[in-house]
Amino acid sequence: MNMNRISLLAMLTLLGFAAGASAQLLIAPDPNGDINQDTSSLVMVSVGTDHGPSPGSATVDGSGLNAAGEHENNNWLSGIHWMGDRDDRENGPHSGTYSDPTGPNWIRFDFDQVYPLENAKVWNYNGAPGGDDPLRGLNNVVIEYSSDGTNWNLLDGGGTSGAHTFPVGSGLAGYTGFDLPLGVSAQHVIITMLNATAGSGNHGGGDAGLAEIRFFYPEPTSLALLVAGGLMTARRRRD
Repeated sequence: MNMNRISLLAMLTLLGFAAGASAQLLIAPDPNGDINQDTSSLVMVSVGTDHGPSPGSATVDGSGLNAAGEHENNNWLSGIHWMGDRDDRENGPHSGTYSDPTGPNWIRFDFDQVYPLENAKVWNYNGAPGGDDPLRGLNNVVIEYSSDGTNWNLLDGGGTSGAHTFPVGSGLAGYTGFDLPLGVSAQHVIITMLNATAGSGNHGGGDAGLAEIRFFYPEPTSLALLVAGGLMTARRRRD
């Protein structure tokens, strides 16, 4: 194989891996399937508190979400959101490292294996307009991640104690949520309210919750894999 051919393969390899960085798979039974599929078989959920009709599992089962990634705006009694108290008085502190004297509520996601998490798509609680219902979504939150469930790391969001700020839900049908960059390898993720104070841990109101979340990981492009294989073959032939 001549040098021009080898140079071309090398260039295609670099281009292929660069392109592969943007390809994403969904942590779901069908990684290339619709965003509203039920992911609860691969993403297990536990929470500090929940109200009976609105368990933590509602955030990963696709309820209230359509294939276009639009969420409904029914209230928490509909069972399409997770909704609980602002504090975690039912189940007590979680296994992460963050704590606050007010005992804020939390939600934990456990995957079936370690994934190189690239980002998440989040739909905050999206109650229908009227009173404080639309304000019950998470506001300032601390996010921690772990590969073994014992050693935890902070995903720094730049706020107090490394907190991230989640935008309030639209309160309207067709809510499209927001993107949450991750860039970590983990099997466990915990989102904890910064505190149990109305207007800080949540956006207002007596409770706090989340509608839906989806986690994504990168996939190398088939072009990159093909070119890499070609380079290895060329090297073997040359040697």
